[in-house]
Amino acid sequence: MLKNATGIEMTYVPYRGGAPLTTALVQNEVQVGLADLTILLPQIRAGTIRALAVGSAQRLPWLPDVPTMIELGYPSIDTNN
Repeated sequence: MLKNATGIEMTYVPYRGGAPLTTALVQNEVQVGLADLTILLPQIRAGTIRALAVGSAQRLPWLPDVPTMIELGYPSIDTNN
């Protein structure tokens, strides 16, 4: 969805859960990751990884300074679960 909406060239890399993805992000094995906030929030708060946007329609109270994909100009991306 992100690739199609933005035109960014990226490769899908499947991980067997949020923990391996988080490790890959922290170790810079991958540069972008999409996961549930509960999985990534501790690392975001620690400053180990940076949240660029959220997929919900509105900003989240836990990350009030992080814009939504809609605010960034991608209204078709709604990954709120």
